[in-house]
Amino acid sequence: MFKSGGLFFPKGEHHFTKYGDAVVDYQKADRDVAYSYVKGWRRALDAGANVGIFSRDFATRFDEVVAFEPMPLTRECLEANVPDNVRIEAIAVADQPGVLQMCRTGSSGGSFICNHPGIMIPDMVIRPERRIDVEVRTIDSYDFDAVDLIKFDVQGAEYLALLGARETILRHRPVIMIEEKVSTQGAEHIKMASDLLLSLGMTAKEKAQADRVYIFES
Repeated sequence: MFKSGGLFFPKGEHHFTKYGDAVVDYQKADRDVAYSYVKGWRRALDAGANVGIFSRDFATRFDEVVAFEPMPLTRECLEANVPDNVRIEAIAVADQPGVLQMCRTGSSGGSFICNHPGIMIPDMVIRPERRIDVEVRTIDSYDFDAVDLIKFDVQGAEYLALLGARETILRHRPVIMIEEKVSTQGAEHIKMASDLLLSLGMTAKEKAQADRVYIFES
């Protein structure tokens, strides 16, 4: 673990550190767009929290933030970076509970589930020492009493994570931020996630940087 731009990162991180002191504002425009639609500030969920850049910012606005991060070294940094109103869950989120395998890449933000048939696997060779078994749960299994915002950045598993959050979304009608990067998900996976949200009655709004915002308009 080392510190850069006021945040802790796992040893070997090279993507986020290139931003220097500006790393705390990474994808700030995405968050600002989402905040403009939020109507309640009780709880935000950060699925794919990484080292906590989004969680830290969420924590300044929401009463509670639940940050999901399954990778141990990344999670150690997350724990060091976030305030007390961030609750950390050491799991990956998907469409069903169990154990899946995740693979680390050169950036802490690039870790992905690599043995689920419903996820696009990058065309790359992952050495055995970069593979790790992680616990998986659905967001619905938490039965949250309030959810006002959910951010999904789970490297190609967004559709699966949404399937596992369907009841939570319908019950609480949160603002949703979902990463839309063809390089990490593929156009088909992005469309599947978008179509699911639209089928639930949500409307697609702006994409300031990498994340599309979805809301219930009525």
